[in-house]
Amino acid sequence: PSDTIARFARAHKVRDRTIDGNDVLQVARVAGEMVDGMRNGEGPAFLELITYRWRGHVGPDENIDVGVRRSADDVAAWKKRDPIARLMDGALEREDFSKADFDVIASEIDREMTAGISAARESRYPDPEQNQSSLYFGGGANG
Repeated sequence: PSDTIARFARAHKVRDRTIDGNDVLQVARVAGEMVDGMRNGEGPAFLELITYRWRGHVGPDENIDVGVRRSADDVAAWKKRDPIARLMDGALEREDFSKADFDVIASEIDREMTAGISAARESRYPDPEQNQSSLYFGGGANG
């Protein structure tokens, strides 16, 4: 058995790559190469990104005790490969940004999130009549 989904692309002779999905720069570079290849007539391509879901599907916990193949050690190891932290650390190492630049960005993100949460909490609930599939799929009362 194989746990890679890229095998399905290979079975159809579609060129494929399987890479570290937590390496943002590698993802951007390889995806760009594959898109360029498709635009240059090399046919379709399939990119599989290996990553890990830290949290459970239905709640804030880590789903270690729900019968799936997860352990506290696995979760901890993957958290050390956090794509955001890796991107930030790499940018600092390359001197693309300074710590002060990141602090400004983080502060702005925090302000925007706080404003969004406040706006949501202060908004009134939507009219129950608006919760109809016809609003989302273009139909009116008759269709």
